[in-house]
Amino acid sequence: MSTETSKKQSWFAKHKKALMIGGAVLAAVTLGGTLLYLNKDYIKGLTSDTKDILAAGNKTINTMPSQKDSLNGITESSQSITVSRSGSVDVKETKTVVKYIDLKIRNLPKGQHASAKKQMQAESLKISLQEGQTLVDPFPRRYTCKAAS
Repeated sequence: MSTETSKKQSWFAKHKKALMIGGAVLAAVTLGGTLLYLNKDYIKGLTSDTKDILAAGNKTINTMPSQKDSLNGITESSQSITVSRSGSVDVKETKTVVKYIDLKIRNLPKGQHASAKKQMQAESLKISLQEGQTLVDPFPRRYTCKAAS
């Protein structure tokens, strides 16, 4: 009888880490399941409210930029309507101004140099790049801010 007991004790000693991990996982799953069961009504309400909100959606209405403006300073207005769970409606108006940045020369950090492609582009445009400089292609820069009330 004592050899059987010692075999059981040695088996438990060999598998102590796995048994502890298994026990912790079992406890976590049991706790999680209990919390879900106890809060099932809240969770059902939350999912139905979420479906209602998603059905109402966050709608964004954008107006097209005015074509009569010059390339710099095109303004886009947008309105964001958000419906919360409580049913309140929040309307935010924003204004996006687009400014087009022309081709320019940029100074690079020490030790870096322009790529071969940018050097060839500068040569074709008859622009002289110094050591540590590169060309930056034209790009639109967008600034978003609150619309004037």
